[in-house]
Parts: sequence; C-alpha cells; structure tokens
Amino acid sequence: MTLFFTGLFTNCTFGSDNGRRMRSKPIFAAFLAGLSTVAILANNSSLSENDAGLGPPTSYTALRTGNVESVGHINNGVLTIDRFTFEFEDGDLYLAQSIEGHSPIAVYLGQGRVHAVPPDGVELQQLRKLIDADMLDEPFDRAVFWLTGSLSEQLRALADTTPVPDVKKAAELLKERREHLLEDQLVNPDSRVFAELWHNTLDTKLPVSDQPYFYADIDGQKHDWFSIEIDPSEREEIRVARFEDRHDTTNVWMSFHALDDFTATDTPGQFPRNPDNEGPANPSSTTQDDYEWQAVDYGLPTRVLTPDHERWKPILSISRTDVDIAIKNNGESVASTASVVVPFEPLAVLRLRISPFAQVTDVRWRAQPTENSDDVRQVTLFPPSADSDPAADVPVSLSGDPLHFVQETHKRRMQDDLYEPWLTVFFPRIVKSDERFILEIAYKGKLVRRLRGGRGYVLKDTINWIPRHPDTRKKKFGLTFRIPEHLDIASGGRRVEDDIENGTRVTRWIVNTPVRSTMAFQLGRFNIEQLTEDNLPPLSIYSDRNHPGFSPGSRERTSQNLIGSLRTYIDYFGPYPFESLVVTETPETDGQAFPGLVLLTFGAFGPLHSGEADLFWSHEVAHQWWGASVDWEDYRDQWISEGFAHYAAALYALIGLEDENQFNEMLDAWRHDVLGEVNVGQGIGLKRYGFRPTVIRESDGNKSGPIVAGYRLRTSDTPFDYRIQVYEKGAFILHMLRMLSLDLKTGSDERFRLLMRTFAENHRGAVANTRAFEEAVTVAFDEPMDWFFDQWVYGTDVPTYRPDLKTSPVRDSVMPFVLHGTIRQENVPAEFKMAVPIRVEFEHHEPLLQRIWINQPEISVEIPLPAEPTKILFNYQHGVLASVQ
Repeated sequence: MTLFFTGLFTNCTFGSDNGRRMRSKPIFAAFLAGLSTVAILANNSSLSENDAGLGPPTSYTALRTGNVESVGHINNGVLTIDRFTFEFEDGDLYLAQSIEGHSPIAVYLGQGRVHAVPPDGVELQQLRKLIDADMLDEPFDRAVFWLTGSLSEQLRALADTTPVPDVKKAAELLKERREHLLEDQLVNPDSRVFAELWHNTLDTKLPVSDQPYFYADIDGQKHDWFSIEIDPSEREEIRVARFEDRHDTTNVWMSFHALDDFTATDTPGQFPRNPDNEGPANPSSTTQDDYEWQAVDYGLPTRVLTPDHERWKPILSISRTDVDIAIKNNGESVASTASVVVPFEPLAVLRLRISPFAQVTDVRWRAQPTENSDDVRQVTLFPPSADSDPAADVPVSLSGDPLHFVQETHKRRMQDDLYEPWLTVFFPRIVKSDERFILEIAYKGKLVRRLRGGRGYVLKDTINWIPRHPDTRKKKFGLTFRIPEHLDIASGGRRVEDDIENGTRVTRWIVNTPVRSTMAFQLGRFNIEQLTEDNLPPLSIYSDRNHPGFSPGSRERTSQNLIGSLRTYIDYFGPYPFESLVVTETPETDGQAFPGLVLLTFGAFGPLHSGEADLFWSHEVAHQWWGASVDWEDYRDQWISEGFAHYAAALYALIGLEDENQFNEMLDAWRHDVLGEVNVGQGIGLKRYGFRPTVIRESDGNKSGPIVAGYRLRTSDTPFDYRIQVYEKGAFILHMLRMLSLDLKTGSDERFRLLMRTFAENHRGAVANTRAFEEAVTVAFDEPMDWFFDQWVYGTDVPTYRPDLKTSPVRDSVMPFVLHGTIRQENVPAEFKMAVPIRVEFEHHEPLLQRIWINQPEISVEIPLPAEPTKILFNYQHGVLASVQ
C-alpha cells in the first residue's frame, strides 16, 4: 500500500499497495440462486433506506447465513494443492450448506498437518527469519477453508459417511473466524469466493477455470492461526502469512508463483536436493563452524523464482476517473466517482480497492460512455444535474442503472476504518470484452481528519480514497472539490476552475496526462507562491497559514532547494516528466509524492536540521522520476522507486549543494543502519540521516532479508527493516554502481548518468522491474553484472574488510614509494567479490584513485606511488557497503 511514494519517515503500510488483488477470472462449478431485487448490505445498518443502493445479492446473504452440515470422518486423507500437502490424519469434516451442488466453505476439526518447501533462496531466508524453519511443517487441529472449483468435492471424497457430531461447534468456529478476519485484518474471504461463483446465477455463464481460488485459515499447534491463500488473480498467486495481533502486523512467511506458471516442476513437499544425504553443494563453503545449509545445498535457485510462462494478465483498463467530493469543516466527506472501464476479457464481477474509511452507498453503471469520454479537459463523465438549482456543497448524483455490490462492515469500537477495503460489484449479465462502460460509485465517511487546535487537515488514506482497480496502472483524472470557502485545495495536475457559491468553494483540477492510478490532495488555508525558472516546470509552493512550519528565511531556502534538486535530477535522470509541480506543506511528519504533486511535512520547511530537510524534500522530488514516471512492477521492485529516490537525495547533497561531508554522513548513517549498528552520531542529535539507536535494536540489519522481499521486511519483530533495506540499502546499491562506473582519471560519473537517463527514458510512463534494471546495468558496463545483483539485490551478505597496509620507499624507481600489504575479507562466501576504491593523497601531487578487486578471503596489495602519501582513504566515499576494521 503502497503507499504510493512514501517519504523519509513514513511507516509504509501495504494493506493499500501490496494487498491481495482480485480478478473476476472464468469461474468454477455452479453455485447460488438468482438475483435479488433489493437487499440491505449485511452489517451496514447505518445506511438509510435512501442511500443503501441495491446492496448484496440474496445469494451472497445465503452464503453468509447458511448452515454448516456434517459430511463425515477423515482418517489419513491427503489433499495436494500446488506446493502444499494437507494431511488430514484424524478428524471431522463439515461443509457449508450446498447451493446448486457446490459448497464453497469447509470446516475441519481434528488432527492434521500441512507442509511445503520454499521455491527459492529468498523464501527460504524469510521462513528462517519468521518461523525458524527451512520448510513449512505445521500440525493443526482446526481449519476453515474457502474454496472454488473441484476442491470442496476433493475434500468431501476424503471423508467416509460416518455421522459426526459437533455441527454447532463447527458453525461457531466459522462465525468466529469470519469476525476475526474482518475485524483484525479487514479480510473477507466470503466476498472473494463469491466473486468466483457469481456468473453461475446469470443466463450466460463463463468457462470453468482451471485455477481455483483457495483460502485456508489454520489453527497451527506451533504458531497459532495463520493463512494460506492461492489467488489466481494475483501476479504472485500464493501467500502464507500470520497476523500478529499484538503488533497489528501481518508477517508473510512465503510468497511465490503457482506451479502452473512453470513448465518443469519439482515434487511438492520435497527439496530438489537433500544435503543431509548428498552433502554440501560447494564443500569449500562449509569451513565455517556455524555453517547451515544454504539454498544451493537444497537445490534451490538463490534468486526469486521467475515463471516460465506468466499466466497473469490485466483484465481491464480504466482510462479515466472523475471524482466529485464534498468535505465538511470536520472532515466528513461524501463523494461520487465515474470511471471509463474497458474490459480485456468477459466480466461478471469487478473488485475494486477502496479506503476502509469509506462506506459505499450506491453503485451504478452506464453501458454507453459519453462521447469523447477520455477528453478530461472538455468532457465530464457526470451527466447534468436534474435539479435546476443544485446545491454547491453536495456532489452530483449517480445516474446509471443500479448494481448489486458487497462491502462488509466490522464491529470494532473506537475505530473509524470500519469497512472492508474491497468493493465487489456484480453485473446483471456478462460484460463482453472491449465493451466500454461507465462505472459510478457513491460513498461517504471520515476520509479527512481535522487536527486539534486548528492545526490543519490530513487525508487519512491518500491511495484508496478514490476506488481503483489494481490492474490499472495509468489513467486521467478530473477532480472536483466542494469545501468551505475559507479553505483551499492543493492537488496534482492543473486547476481549471475555482468559484465561491453560498459559502462553498468549488474547485476543479484535471490531470490530462495518464498517471499512476491515484492522486492525492491537501486541504488547508494556504499562502501560494508561484515560481518560474528557465528550463524548469512551473513550480507552486503551498504553505499552510495554520502551521508554524516556516521559520524566518525558510521559505526562500525551501524554494531554492526545490529548484536546485530539480536541476540536479534533470541532469542525472533526464527531462522533468510532467507539465508542472505542486509542493504543499502538510501537518504530518512524513511525506509523499504523486505525479506532479509533493506532500511535505511542515518540519521540512523549518524545524528540521538543514541536512535532514534536504534529504526529505529532495527524496520526494526525485519520486517524480522514480515512482511517478517510472513505475515499479510489484512489491519486489519497489526499491527502484524508494532506493533510487533516496540516493537521488544524497546526490543532491553532493552535486547540487556541493557538500561532500553531508553526502558522506548520509552514506555512513545508512551503512550503520544496514549493518544493524547503533550509530551514536546519528539520530540522537540534530542530524538524522539514519535511525535512532532504539530503532536499530529492533532491526535484523542486512540479515533481515534481500531488498526484493519488499514490504515483507516490515514484520512484528523488525518494524523498520523495510525502510532500512529498501530505502537505504537500495540507495547504497545505486551508489556502488556509480562508484564502479567512475572514471578513475577524471572522477567523472558520466557513465552512471547515462545509465540512469537511458533507463528513465526507456521506461518513462511505463513499468520497470529489477530484471530490466539489471539488463540496463549490463549494457552500461558492457559486461555481465549478474554477480553484482546476486550479491546485493538477491543476497544479504555484507563484507567486513581488514586492511593491513603501509607505505615504504623504493630505491631506483620512477615511483619512489609503494603502498603494500594485505586485505582480509570476512563474513561473506569465499567467492564474494567487489572492487573497493582507495584514494591516496599527496602534498604536491594530484590524488590517486584506484580500485582494488577483492575476490577471496585474503589478497595482497602493491600499488606504486609517485610520492609519500599524506592520507590514504580506504573504501573512499563508502564505495562498498561494508564494515572496515
């Protein structure tokens, strides 16, 4: 969640950005009765009769309220699903009441076991970190299953016909787990499984899919409740996870592609290689006393296993969304949206992400889009109001034909994220491929928080306040805001209307260039500064009148640094990718960036130490290239956004501010964080380029996992490791590439600039992934760079260097001195290699910059020198992420 582009101090939450995605793919066996004409949404008693819309179909209500029936006893039954083997050793099976011959929910009470092996070294490392095991092997005594296709029949076939007791106990368990999943995790498997089955109620049905949906909620004897989900609508279909209630965090034990994505598959439940019988794959690596089996010893690839043939593909495109939102002084909001939808395959259902703060009240559709509906400048997707004098403080009404929809509500008290973060929409017929239509949604909720003491407003969910489909990466926006007249709005794109009517400000912004599938805004009372500079986009700075953020002279400093960072990034990454840039102050302590919009904490405008502020705003400005223009494919590639933006901030310190000391301090702080070392000089004084010591004590450092584990690095025990690895180690990876590409004679980094400009240009307005960046690096270096990515992107090792170097005079030589000695390399595999830069300075000679390749546990060094050195800088400018002893 993706977070969109999360700033320096934001705790990234991925319920929004990396939540499980759903597609209404072809569906399975028959299920359910016909449509209802009117139904009230389950648990949505707060909706009035006038704004409830159609709500859910009666068949969905039947699924939620149906009885559980006993099936029989299972003794030593086995069910294999993808890489998972379920052993039902001794227990009783219950199925939800069958509707048209299919039971999508099963309950098992008794002894069982589930086991699976990780598919690659990355997942092996995460399993070890989270459950201290090399494979999943979990006994259980209770489980609830949501399943489609033939899976329920396969389960039924395992049971005999012996009557079993405890039907009431099974029903109570199902009710209890439904409540816990929704209240604790905002997960509703009922709506997901029902989406797979809806088409069976229609006159025309979709073909039966060979990829069933499966969700298992398992009470493990070792680890308590955890889940296994196989969702064919996801790019990475399989996830094994446990919700840690005490930390309100989901720990993802494993995530990987389904076996169907591969031509040749291994035997489920077994490693390709048994090192206990066959020994280590590389005997020379086992000399360490604490050696444990590695991925290669098990026959696993060290990198994330990439599909031979990816079956996932987007099912639709949303080319444009219009939003009309009315926001009161207290932050309560009412909104209407209209989106142009183009299916790529026949659809019976749509599932959209939506903020858990938003309660959907109505969903409608119009089968014939407005003419020129993608012209956001001239055409609105909302029809003219039927009211001759519409109220200025009320959004437009929906006008299409009503649709059934599901969005559950949980019962937690003292919470305002009350609603299921998925909206499931049901069509009355199969929508054909390429049949364009407009989808309309009405919703309300406390989307904006008003801070106490008049300190401003905060949009609580900057990603999903607009309902969005995960498959849509780019679209246009038309945004209409209706707010009290003393307030204003800062958003992305261009403001085209701004009127006052009966105490309400109605302001309209348009984003005419397709951008990533959401856009944020900031509500407040602003002073606005417009800046125009040669060869730069128009720059608008919104400073909030209610904030104490601007200290004397800080506005000018902010303006100049924003201009300076833009110039630096245009030099390194190519032309600015959007038509303008709006930078707005927020009362939050974090920052975010969207296409053409940067939200900056008030602290960056004054209270923060200057170096910290430089890092903050320059990081967010860099997201205009990395994240907004060049999008990342999935969570494993998010370092391309965050790591690149973080290193861009360091480059601004070095190049834009010409402050090498600040540049080195940033790198040194990040190095301490990645190594899990408490850096006394960082985080307790004024300079906070790294984390405080209390944070580092909760970190596993570089051993937390490779950066391609993405958001999963943020666990209940390591809450900051996503930030440390993806942001800071990700930045260090770029830094090491830059240092490897430096011209040793001139110190020029032009080769690195060319790499970054070319990569940005080739992926402008498109999606990039780690594999594409490795290919770009290989071209730039004109040699294979897989070794570098294996070590730093897919690996976790960080070397320790122990240089023992000295200088000695040399008689009768053109070079009268020599630098010589040994360098030991520790804490990495024997084959680990890296070029360490060393800079030698002299009193009357130009400095000498060289690289020393270290590719074994100990090497000898001999470098001729033109004079006796005055200073020797080993690992110059932290050219390698390493500990130097």
